[in-house]
Amino acid sequence: MNYDVARFTAVGRSNAHITSHKIIEVEDCGIRVDVPSRITGSKGGVFIPVTDTSDLAAGTFVDLVIDCTSYNGQVSDFTCRYIGRTPSKFISK
Repeated sequence: MNYDVARFTAVGRSNAHITSHKIIEVEDCGIRVDVPSRITGSKGGVFIPVTDTSDLAAGTFVDLVIDCTSYNGQVSDFTCRYIGRTPSKFISK
């Protein structure tokens, strides 16, 4: 899937399962992002390794693709893929 194209249209975002999430903290080798606790099972966000964090700051919104595996209605495993900064028209106010 070409996420660089899909993330700029509402239909493309929906089809590619791209969601927008707020950065909680920027660390040396990645970012901590707010992800719903129904996915993670805990509060505090998820750490995602990112090679270049120079243009990212706490409060910035980024696009992620979150793949979940569930069992009996509970998420048992998940992965988060960093796509890039969320285009401004898709940031909820």
